[in-house]
Amino acid sequence: MAEVDAAATERLDLTELHEALEAWRQVAWVTSIHGPDVYRETMASAQARLQTRGAAGRPAGGPWLRPAVTAG
Repeated sequence: MAEVDAAATERLDLTELHEALEAWRQVAWVTSIHGPDVYRETMASAQARLQTRGAAGRPAGGPWLRPAVTAG
């Protein structure tokens, strides 16, 4: 958050700061509704999916994760 604050001060633009605060607001909302354990499980699941990305930067997995090609 300190980096975002410094960037906002340097550029005189609060957009990045507002985006960071909105992200933290969403974390707080999810945590307050579902509890910290659900939030931690969600983050661990997201981290695991990011680590299984293929070389092309796409998620590894079956064809349901790849765009469909239509004949035309």
